[in-house]
Amino acid sequence: GGHLSWHRHRYVALAAGAADRGAVLEAAGPTAGGLPTGASDTPAKWRWEGGPGDASEEEMIVIVPVAEGTSAKDVVVDIQRKRLTIGVRGQEPILDGELWKEVKAHESSWVLDEEGGQRCIIVTLIKRDVWIDYDYLLKAHEAADA
Repeated sequence: GGHLSWHRHRYVALAAGAADRGAVLEAAGPTAGGLPTGASDTPAKWRWEGGPGDASEEEMIVIVPVAEGTSAKDVVVDIQRKRLTIGVRGQEPILDGELWKEVKAHESSWVLDEEGGQRCIIVTLIKRDVWIDYDYLLKAHEAADA
């Protein structure tokens, strides 16, 4: 009951902060690493909070924008101890792979919500240990960084 509304307030605060950051990133878009033109127009497929630099947080929030009209029935979220899948039924998963570090799958959860006028899947992952630093969300992202 009350737990969710408390969470929602936090999302709103996070979203407000993230929007400011996003605006800054957007401005630097086209020159960054010579992305194909037009790439900066597409919204990010997902973003997360509670990762690098947030070592003392016990949870990580993964926010995945989805199409307007997506209902909870369409959402596919599979949270396992070492794996995460987030997507919409009938489409390629947006995130799918081995987690960088283990999470407490049974305590993690997700909701379908509006954030800044955009429908989003918001997944809350509870870290196995508060002090573990998550440099990446998935192991594949580390490989992509290398």
